[in-house]
Amino acid sequence: MDLTAPALAVRSLVVRRAGRTILSDVSLAVPRGQIMGLAGRNGAGKTTFLRAVLGLIRHEGSVLFGVPRDRVSVAFDSWPVMDGLDAREHLTLTGAYLGATVRIDEMLDRVGVPRSDRTTPARRLSHGTRRKLSLACALVGEPQLLLLDEPHNALDPIAIRELNNTLASLAEDGVAILLSSHLLDELERVCEAVTVIDGGRVVLEGPTSGLLASRHVVLRVDDARAAAAALPAHLGAVTTDPRTVLIDAHSDPEIADAVRSLVRADVAVHAVQARSGALADAIIDAMGVTG
Repeated sequence: MDLTAPALAVRSLVVRRAGRTILSDVSLAVPRGQIMGLAGRNGAGKTTFLRAVLGLIRHEGSVLFGVPRDRVSVAFDSWPVMDGLDAREHLTLTGAYLGATVRIDEMLDRVGVPRSDRTTPARRLSHGTRRKLSLACALVGEPQLLLLDEPHNALDPIAIRELNNTLASLAEDGVAILLSSHLLDELERVCEAVTVIDGGRVVLEGPTSGLLASRHVVLRVDDARAAAAALPAHLGAVTTDPRTVLIDAHSDPEIADAVRSLVRADVAVHAVQARSGALADAIIDAMGVTG
């Protein structure tokens, strides 16, 4: 097995349902030992993408795993815990099914399930604790690729920090993690790269550091493609919809030069918005959401 290959490589994935295109030409790669964020608003297609990757729904395009399939694990947002079993019994059953030895208390410590909750039937656990339990089950068998669907949902701030620390530790151990979420601040804290899906297509992708360092200015124009063609190459113009361009200008003179370039090219400029540099801003701009 090629250890330099990504743990997961998806190319031109398309999902259609009842004659409607749900995902269109989505591609991404998840390197070993890195946390990749899959961002988008509710209903953008994030969970559908994960289900397609796992072969749970029909799709077009290619899905290539760079790790053994039995070392791929997932925790969906709607993970069906068994209400009558407690946390320890869940891990015992999961280990037996996978033929894996489970250090139960060590695993539950790792994901933050309180000791007082470990013999409580799952139906009486809080939603946040149930989410921690689903993550513990996903970690049985020591996965090399971990797919997580909205793992921060229903967690309090302390539990979110504990989860982020757990994910960072897993990545340090070489685990590749694809993490879907609509909580943009958490993606910024934990992810090394982000792919943004909106309307079933990729609208933004790249290293988190690059997205934070760039895309600081949003230009609302009458023709985004014409604007991108007219702007100087060093501004790194990216179109996110037919009337929106993101550029890397970091100073007032650069912004003024960009506007002059558009005016000379007969591209009408309707608004210029400077952003603070938060990842959430870049993602919201890419989704074409106006405040």
